[in-house]
Amino acid sequence: MLNISWPSLPSLNIFSSSPRQAIKLPPAKVHETETAHQKPARALKHLLKLDHVENGLFDRRQLPSQMSHLLSSSFLQGADANDLGRIYESQMSEVVKWKDSPAELTTLDWHSHLGCREFDRAFVDFFEDELTRLDYDWKQVVNEYLFKEQEPVFDSIMASLGLPLIHLAYAFEMNSREIGMEALGLAATCHSETYTSLATSTHSTQESTYQQRSLFDILDRVGDDQSFDGLFPTAGSDNLETLLTSPNTALLDHWGAWKIENPLEQFRESQQLAVALLIGTSEGDSSGYYDWFFAMLLASSHAVRVMLPMIPAQFQIPLVRQWWLNALAIYISQLRPEIKLDRIRHYDSKEKDWEWVAQQAVTGAFSTDASFVQTTRVLKAQAETWGDHDRFFLKAAVRMMTRNLPKILMHPFKAFRQSPWALSSALPSRIDPSLLVEEENSPYYDPFHFYPARIGEILNDRYQIATKLGHGSRSSVWLARDLHQWRWSNERYVALKINSNNSHARKNSGGVELEVLRHITRANRQHEGWHFVRKLLDSFSVQGVSGGHVCLVFEPLRESLGKYCQRWQDGVMPPEIFKIILQEILQALDYLHTECHIIHTEQQTDLKPENIMVRLEDLELLSQDARDEFENPLPQKHCNDGRIIYLSRKGYGPLKDIIGLIEVVDFDLAVQGDVFRDGCIQAEVYRAPEVILDRGYTYSADIWSLGVMLWDFLEGRTLFESVDPRIVEDYDDETHLSYITSLLGPAPKDFVSHGKRTSMFYTAAGTLKKEELVPSSFSFESTLSKFNGEEKAMFIKFVSRMIKWNPEERSTAKELLQDPWLHNDYSQA
Repeated sequence: MLNISWPSLPSLNIFSSSPRQAIKLPPAKVHETETAHQKPARALKHLLKLDHVENGLFDRRQLPSQMSHLLSSSFLQGADANDLGRIYESQMSEVVKWKDSPAELTTLDWHSHLGCREFDRAFVDFFEDELTRLDYDWKQVVNEYLFKEQEPVFDSIMASLGLPLIHLAYAFEMNSREIGMEALGLAATCHSETYTSLATSTHSTQESTYQQRSLFDILDRVGDDQSFDGLFPTAGSDNLETLLTSPNTALLDHWGAWKIENPLEQFRESQQLAVALLIGTSEGDSSGYYDWFFAMLLASSHAVRVMLPMIPAQFQIPLVRQWWLNALAIYISQLRPEIKLDRIRHYDSKEKDWEWVAQQAVTGAFSTDASFVQTTRVLKAQAETWGDHDRFFLKAAVRMMTRNLPKILMHPFKAFRQSPWALSSALPSRIDPSLLVEEENSPYYDPFHFYPARIGEILNDRYQIATKLGHGSRSSVWLARDLHQWRWSNERYVALKINSNNSHARKNSGGVELEVLRHITRANRQHEGWHFVRKLLDSFSVQGVSGGHVCLVFEPLRESLGKYCQRWQDGVMPPEIFKIILQEILQALDYLHTECHIIHTEQQTDLKPENIMVRLEDLELLSQDARDEFENPLPQKHCNDGRIIYLSRKGYGPLKDIIGLIEVVDFDLAVQGDVFRDGCIQAEVYRAPEVILDRGYTYSADIWSLGVMLWDFLEGRTLFESVDPRIVEDYDDETHLSYITSLLGPAPKDFVSHGKRTSMFYTAAGTLKKEELVPSSFSFESTLSKFNGEEKAMFIKFVSRMIKWNPEERSTAKELLQDPWLHNDYSQA
């Protein structure tokens, strides 16, 4: 633990004859956390205010507190309210509560207490008094005390490794007056007159023995400079204090050697240098830890970038030169490590992306390390500022992550962890071992490849399995308690899908589904349809006897839309309710087709009533189900190999309310739809004619499925009952095509001519070989019994836009959303 009094690094003289070139950068994005209505932004606002009220400017190590840096960086990388709460709680052992200062400060005496840390509270109170004087315009307070000639606070903004400047940059990015006033307080308390002479020296621009444009070239010379050989036995903070208390001639010479001719380009290089010093100066496999000093240098480099567009032009170059002095001093104090850019450029990031980096930063092993989380966020910001040629910044971020993740474990936050439940002493009844139950009835079931989950088991040190929800052909689904919740919070439950590891349909289907879900979850949250597709909350892998199993975490849902329909009289949903749900389905399809470029339809996971789920109307139902399983477990099958097959809980009982919100689910075999695909897809009764003939399919196959599906919801039966495997013994393609022909008329010749299977069903002239199978009285009108008059006519027009021979002629989901039938009320007709 560091326990030192950090010196203020040499401050720059803002009134010296420094170059006046402006560094023209666009302003950094401002996040209006004070007024934003999203829950994470509100949580961040409240936690920043709580930190401001409760905690002092310095932590237990006497370093400037990085609480606001950690919270803000986590927020900017996608942390939700629970993440932010956990992170805040994790820092409680490091913060120091406010202590009263020896006296209050006024405009008459505040100068005399600069550099006095015991006055930290008094300085913040002083600047907040100034805030009231200036009508709570915190930026005006900053301007008055940083950029007006009579105020010396700017001289200390780069003190203590630039932490006051980093604080100030977050104030601008979060538009937080609390952070802004703290930044001024830090600058005031980190001030030191000891460095005034160095700050006003002319070595920053004159009197150097050489001139060099590239900072990399200067550090090469510093590395070869024998005057630094043996200067320090080991790296560390004491070296930095020594260097800056009594700077030697060589340090000043190298500081002043930087010749700035192209300010923007040379500032870009300085940011690349900061990355190289942190990521490119260690092999990454010896200690596994990063250099905290270089991490601070990188963060202060980003702070400079944030501030440059915000400050008067005459202060820009001096600020950048001050950062360069810090960089030079830190590099020497850390014993001048060799910089190898190839450690970044040639690093294999294994196709990881910024989404992965952000997820690791927020939820991974280092999620409570302020400098680490800040680093990943800064690297992303640099990529956004300069572009990411050859993925330089991304590779640096991934290397930082993969180098460090195995080395440090998550700190156990006791207040942020629910206690696991203990199993009841009640013994469940046993099922005859000779009977096949649940997933054992699946043709793909193999006990060696299905994970043997158990009630009460905790997976990923977070999710305690509470009860079984169901199973698929290649997975089991469980209700699990999320233990990462405040102890005083309500229980939170998730649906946990555990994939088998022997998919018969596609290699690594669990991994494919994971990538598809990640894409769906993040494609475009602003699209209305995003709300009606299933989003991935978390993912991890669990080890079974046959290898790893991909585990996917979702919000629990109530039941399929097919089961939901059965709650209505005759299994038919009232049109006025179904129209609302249908619009949600169409929004979801439009999102999948236009934003995600995904076709939902594929084999067993096609678009059908079972793959449209209704949301829960009351989350308390989950707690009841979970406790029932623990206290009164369902019968279980105990196998000879020790495996237990659990029965699934069947539903959540009667509806407490009608909410009518759905999610389209099951994307484990979804495919990209930008190109025509071939092969047999879709459940038979919803199968499109182009699939039957194997002439290729695209997004319009989903539209056909949805059109046919409308009869399930509005008539209580399928449109093509004569080929429904649930009604007839065997499905027959030829009969299916005959009924489609009766419904739509003969297929266009150019449509049937392109099918690989056309010759099985059609003559060379394009007519059905068995025309006698075509029913004479099968039409839209004859299949509709729940509609009359104008509404029936309008519905037929609507569905006729979906059920067409030619896929190209079918309306898109977006076009269907505007159809009059969806928006007219016929109940009064």
